[in-house]
Amino acid sequence: MKRVIPTRLWCLIIALILFGIVGIAQVRADKLRWRWVAGDVYEVKCISKANITVSAGEDKLPYQNEVVVTGQWTVVEFNSSEVARLHWQVSRVQINPNPLEDQVTVDTEVPAKNEDQKTLQATLRGVLQKRFEILVSSTARLTMIKELPHDSAGTNNTPTGRSAANTRVPFPQVFNAEGVARAFAHVFVEFPLADVEPGTTWKRMELLNTPYPKDLTVYRYLGMNPQGPEISLTSRIQLPIDAEKNVKVKSQQVSGKLFFNSPEQFIEKVVVEVSLETSTYDDGEEINVNHQESSVIELKKLLP
Repeated sequence: MKRVIPTRLWCLIIALILFGIVGIAQVRADKLRWRWVAGDVYEVKCISKANITVSAGEDKLPYQNEVVVTGQWTVVEFNSSEVARLHWQVSRVQINPNPLEDQVTVDTEVPAKNEDQKTLQATLRGVLQKRFEILVSSTARLTMIKELPHDSAGTNNTPTGRSAANTRVPFPQVFNAEGVARAFAHVFVEFPLADVEPGTTWKRMELLNTPYPKDLTVYRYLGMNPQGPEISLTSRIQLPIDAEKNVKVKSQQVSGKLFFNSPEQFIEKVVVEVSLETSTYDDGEEINVNHQESSVIELKKLLP
């Protein structure tokens, strides 16, 4: 006589099978590597939205701003040591302050409408001529950033009626080698050498002779989601040494996520949220600054 497996037993067997599958998925280790290919070009868009409130007593001064920087990475070389040589150049800058305030907006692809915009565009025109060389490994470890010699081609675009010397203002610090390194800090995350399981945490190695405070960022591998591998980050802000004596950090929170394109093997999106509240004193009066910022970096590999 043929025996029939009871329904309850079938349910138990199925549950054990599913449990086993889930268990395997939970301990699966993945290798995170950036697949650099000489000749590849990435479109890079950096979007930063800041909401800042400065208060002293009953007075409050709100400020909102959005900055969008668009440019390209070109993979010039990928050598036998698995180190890629990239060239980075900004192609467009958009600055959009609070529209309710009398602030200067600018877009390097839109003609200036007034003298203030002309002044700012003259500065940004120099930014568009800056090029940087970046050395980064297949583990996304940054080893070097340097500014390349200035290319004089296309510099004869000085606004009429005013010389470049009179219209330009100093470059923001984000447009030097150190600023580029900070801007892409969470793209060059330095993956662990070994395969990683969900829950694995790591920190980047400190660069030698760095003039900046120690990096306090911790990355955690969250595992596979429907879109691919996902990484979270938490960090703390360290003020420059010369500011620590005058500025008190009352509260802070830095967190974010990185999204990895598994088929193409590169980080295609980084989202970072910053909340910072500080206080300082001016002529005996306490001044509080509440800084909320959201930053997104999107990378898109362009078709050859």
